[in-house]
Amino acid sequence: QMPNQQYNIMQPAATAPVSPVRKATICEPPKPKAEIPAEHQIIATVLTSLKDQCISLAPNPQIR
Repeated sequence: QMPNQQYNIMQPAATAPVSPVRKATICEPPKPKAEIPAEHQIIATVLTSLKDQCISLAPNPQIR
């Protein structure tokens, strides 16, 4: 070892102050999705059919 070599000694980490406990809030139920406009319906149909094709061809249940 070299005489001038320094060692890196880990200092214990300072603990963070404990934050006060927040009370649970009541979540509102999710809002229903609005209907897709007519001009976008074809896009939704194509994407849904592609998704269904991919799911039907997936050999592994985890992929689904």
